[in-house]
Amino acid sequence: MKQSWRPCTVPGCPELTLNTRCEDHKYARPQGRRWARLRRAVLREFPECQLRFEGCTIWGTEVDHRVPLFVGGEPWAWDNLQSVCHECHTKKSNEER
Repeated sequence: MKQSWRPCTVPGCPELTLNTRCEDHKYARPQGRRWARLRRAVLREFPECQLRFEGCTIWGTEVDHRVPLFVGGEPWAWDNLQSVCHECHTKKSNEER
């Protein structure tokens, strides 16, 4: 059976994939109320980006897992989460791939 290209299942992602998620979202954790509450709590506790790579915008807008999920990081552990800006999150994710 021949596989066909279809959109990534992550809302708003324009990428096409042969799987359910594109390479950028392959390891994305499930979204839901629990994650939304935890994300808000992390951003409230640590409002500034904790990575501060070159090009950092200072304010954390995303929550990142310090130890990536694909290498066994705990998805819900407070000490495995950090506030990061979009630019730093993108750089860290690209380095991990």
